[in-house]
Amino acid sequence: MKALRLFNNHILIRLLSIGLMFCFSCGEEDSPAPTVIGITANVQEIDEGEQFAITLRTDTPNRTGTDISVPFIYEGIALEFIDGSEITPVIQQDQEFNSLLLIVNNDPDTTGDRTLVVRIDETQIPTGLTLGNSSVTITIQD
Repeated sequence: MKALRLFNNHILIRLLSIGLMFCFSCGEEDSPAPTVIGITANVQEIDEGEQFAITLRTDTPNRTGTDISVPFIYEGIALEFIDGSEITPVIQQDQEFNSLLLIVNNDPDTTGDRTLVVRIDETQIPTGLTLGNSSVTITIQD
């Protein structure tokens, strides 16, 4: 009887130690990788007057509980010649991207090709997002 009690106590101690090891090994989970946000364009060069798309994209669906809104900064061409530049793209809940259609209008005062750089306003990136590809460059052929 005493041997059986010792055996049962031994098994109980082993089970408790295995349970404790399991609990401590599950203590902290790895925090998920931050969501990466970036920008792409569907063209590298276009003629004046043509339409093109700029896409704001995350590497995972938006599960933040709110819409992700990040403004763009346009450089190289006056905003008055870029139809659609006043719009801020929004990635809605459960979506991974939003595209803007833009048109670069004819600039009668400029001759020769121009370069348009569209970049994410890094100061406006919501908390919890990491910046990936932050800009695109498009050549506007005159």
